[in-house]
Parts: sequence; C-alpha cells; structure tokens
Amino acid sequence: MSKLCPLTNETVLSQDCVDCNEKCEPKETSAAPKEIVVPIPHLNGSLVAQPMGDPDYPGIALFFRMDSGPEIDLALAEAPKDAPDAVSVYEYRDAMSDEWTDKFRIIKDTFDDIEEAEKECWGS
Repeated sequence: MSKLCPLTNETVLSQDCVDCNEKCEPKETSAAPKEIVVPIPHLNGSLVAQPMGDPDYPGIALFFRMDSGPEIDLALAEAPKDAPDAVSVYEYRDAMSDEWTDKFRIIKDTFDDIEEAEKECWGS
C-alpha cells in the first residue's frame, strides 16, 4: 500500500518526505500512486517510476529527479495496443539528452518461455 505525505501530497515509500525532508506521518491510501518515488540521498535526488498517460501506449517511465529540480530520463517500457505481441523498452544512456539511445523489444514468446520455465523449476 502506498503512503501519501500530507505536507507535499507526494506518494512516498518511507516515512521521509521527498520534498520537505521532515519526518511526518503519511496517511495510508488505497489509491494507485501516480508515481513511485524512491529517495536516493547520497545522489541528491530520487528514482521515480511513473505510469504513462496515453491509454494506447500503456507503460512506465523511470527517471532520476534531482532535488534541485531537473529530471534525467533513464528508461521507458511500453506495450502499445497496435503491437500486442511485445513490450518495447527505450534506454536513455546520455544524461545530457532527452533522446533515447537504445531500443529493444521483448516479444510475447519470451514471456511464454519464461512462464513455462518457471513452472518446470517451481512445479506450479
């Protein structure tokens, strides 16, 4: 279950608020988070996972949000409705650019193979 900071209205995974850095008592909420924020204090920022907003391209974006404000894209994974046989993954290796540097696809057959291998391994 996610926690919502009453001061910043951010969804947080710990008792530490992301923006105010104060101890607070987050309220429990059963609503799906708009984003998941994992504070990374030694890098002065947070890893953020955020659902994509386009229903034709469901997916998730992963980026690093610096405490000072800038956001650095890390990866994006989506399963477009017009390509139902695969998940497309985009990597952003150049922190100074908002253009993806590498793209690969994981096809549905791979998911089926993994599921079958897991059943063989765990017997379920």
